[in-house]
Amino acid sequence: MNLLKGGLFVMACSVAAGFNQSAIASEGTAFLDWSQLQVSVTGAGGSTPTVILTDQITNLTSSASIPGRTSVNDSTSLLGWTSPEETHARTGNTFSNTLSSQQFLSGNVEATREPTEPEHAHHPAEALSQGSRSADFSLDGPGVLTVSVPYTLSIAGGRPFSFFDAISASVSGKSSFNDSINNDVVFSLTSFEEGSSPGTQSGNLLIDIVAGTAGTGTFELGFTLSSQAPVIPIPEPESYAMLLAGLGLISAIIRRKSMTNVGRLG
Repeated sequence: MNLLKGGLFVMACSVAAGFNQSAIASEGTAFLDWSQLQVSVTGAGGSTPTVILTDQITNLTSSASIPGRTSVNDSTSLLGWTSPEETHARTGNTFSNTLSSQQFLSGNVEATREPTEPEHAHHPAEALSQGSRSADFSLDGPGVLTVSVPYTLSIAGGRPFSFFDAISASVSGKSSFNDSINNDVVFSLTSFEEGSSPGTQSGNLLIDIVAGTAGTGTFELGFTLSSQAPVIPIPEPESYAMLLAGLGLISAIIRRKSMTNVGRLG
C-alpha cells in the first residue's frame, strides 16, 4: 500500500512539476557605455586628416515569440545618437527590452519554459534584442580612424551544446572605406560552450579603419542578445482523462486495501 501511495504522490507531483518549470529561464544583458565613446584620427607622413561624421543613426529591435502564439515585434530607427528611446516585446513570461540614450545603448532578454500545444513543441520560446549606432564619415587624406566604446555582457541559464535551451550575447564593430568592407570585430558569450554560463565579459569594442587616401566610409557598433527556452507540451484532453482515470484507479485500490486491512484487524 505504501508503494501505491508513493506512486500516486509521484504522479501528481510530476504533473505540477512540468508547469513549475516555467520559472526556469535563459537571460542575458548587454551594455555599451556611449558616454565613453572615442573617435580619433592618426595621420600619415606628419599630416593628420580631418574627419567629418554624418548621418548618425540609432537602430533598436525587440522581439519575443512562443510557438503557437502570436509573435511580438517592436523596432525603431532614429536620426542621431542622443534621443532617448526604447523598444519592448513580451509574450507570456518571455520578453525583450532594448534602450538607448545619449549615455548608453543597452538591452536585456529572458526566455522561459512556456506551456504550448504538443504540435508546437519542436520549437523553443525565443527573445531577441538588438541595438546599434552607425555613422558615415569622410577623411580628406590618408590616416587611421579609430572608434571605440566600452562594453559589458552577461548571461545566465541555458545548457551546453543545446540550441533549444540557450543564451548568447555579443557586441560587434563593422566598417567599410571607399566601398571596401573590413573584417568585423566581435566579442561574445554563449551558453553553448560548457562552463561559460553564468558568465560576464567586459572590455573595449574597438575598430581601426585604415585609409590609404582621402575618401568616405561607414562604421557601426552594436550588440545582439538571443535567448531560447524549451516549451512545455500541454497534455491533450484525452491524456488528462487517462491520467485522472489512472489516479482514480490507484486511489480505489488504496481504499480497498485499507478496508481489507481494517477488516482483518477486526
